[in-house]
Amino acid sequence: MPKSLSILLVISIIGKSLFFLFSIESVKTGFSLPISEAWKDYAYAYIPTVQAFKEGYLPYRDFFHAYPPLFLYALTLFSFLPYFWSMALPLVISDALTVVPVYLIGKRLLSERYAFIASLLFALAPINLLYVDYIWLNPPLTTFFLMASVYFLLARRYDLSAFTLAISIGFKQTSLLALPIVLLFLAKKLSRKMASRYFLIVASICFAFSIPYIFIEPRLYLYSIFRVPIGSWGELPELLSVRFHKSSRIDCDRYSHSELVRVEMDEICSTQRSCKPPSADLHLPFTRDGFRYVLQSRYCDQDCSSHSLRALALQNT
Repeated sequence: MPKSLSILLVISIIGKSLFFLFSIESVKTGFSLPISEAWKDYAYAYIPTVQAFKEGYLPYRDFFHAYPPLFLYALTLFSFLPYFWSMALPLVISDALTVVPVYLIGKRLLSERYAFIASLLFALAPINLLYVDYIWLNPPLTTFFLMASVYFLLARRYDLSAFTLAISIGFKQTSLLALPIVLLFLAKKLSRKMASRYFLIVASICFAFSIPYIFIEPRLYLYSIFRVPIGSWGELPELLSVRFHKSSRIDCDRYSHSELVRVEMDEICSTQRSCKPPSADLHLPFTRDGFRYVLQSRYCDQDCSSHSLRALALQNT
């Protein structure tokens, strides 16, 4: 390993570790930076979905999951560590390691000097330190594999590039936007045959990690991943259902945490805040048995007339 890359790794690991430790202490003390989102994704999405998955509920069918399954699998693997911050470890680790492909890309395109500068700027970028290492948001896993895919593409290791791009898509579907660009590049620089081979590798791996969800509940799986309007896929499967009016209250005793609740509302945005069309989140927090729960909208119709909601435990209160 080049000395400059070793130095970059040390700087990256130390810098991100310091912000990670600061974040852990902030959670313990109740402090949060005023411009931060105070770990909302981690508390409202990662913890409850992993908990539901570990209890035997099937993602996309039994509870809403906004990303492809590899992200859920990675968080679940680290969740077995006995720490409240354990699921943030793969995010911080992958963020620290991303300097490696960034450095290799820079070295191949420019020079070792400029590769070092670019990687150093990436390692110390305030947006990464805040949103990944402090707030624990989800981009670093997909970013790491996307950068690796770009490096392998430049190194003409096309099969490895296709493999890492597919893994990147498996963590977050936004990396799918890179696929048509890569295919166009390959078709023009090499051949359509190579572009077709690349596409088949990516498609095969994406199909593999979509099993069994693509067979069990394809409508909800595709909606969750691509946000296809749910009406175009037919009716939602019947889940636990309850109807209530604006003045009604949800009978929390009927539902345990990690149970998905479908709520058909008779009046528009019946609680705390106005709904926004479409895909707006409607949060209905409540407390039961020492746990804080949230009902969060799966989707919102254009006229805000109906919602599909979930009830999942967030944290001990």
